Amino acid sequence: MKMRKRIYRLFPQEVDCQIKKHYTYDLPTIVRVIASITGKLDKFITDSPEKRGRKIEVKREINMEITSNSLDFVPLTPNDASTIIPEIEPEGIIDFKINFKYIYLDEKYIRIPLKGDSYLLRANLNGNILILQMCHIDGLGRTQCEHLSEILNKYLE
Repeated sequence: MKMRKRIYRLFPQEVDCQIKKHYTYDLPTIVRVIASITGKLDKFITDSPEKRGRKIEVKREINMEITSNSLDFVPLTPNDASTIIPEIEPEGIIDFKINFKYIYLDEKYIRIPLKGDSYLLRANLNGNILILQMCHIDGLGRTQCEHLSEILNKYLE
């Protein structure tokens, strides 16, 4: 089977944050783990949309995408991963896009969507060293880079 490069051509030179860690698995395993994050939900506290100093509890949904060619991304779910993984080399670079959707309940319990956030994620595995680089590309930054790092570390343990 032909191995495909999954590197996003427009990945920024400057990154917002980076994780460097010892990692004993290969890139196909990383793709499987990243795919498992799709659809995960959690809650966090952030500023209200009116920005009047009021805090609200927001539900966050995470959706993962993987680069399909040098310019496009496609959804990455556990089902999709099974068809993508045979094309992945054990080491190298793969780029992902992480999309956060936010919803909160107002005082009348009506679901209100908020503008989401998007990040680019580059996984670079060389030997047993994994470098994850993250760039915020869209949204208001309700999910900060440091929290994204915590989410990724939790799943990649």
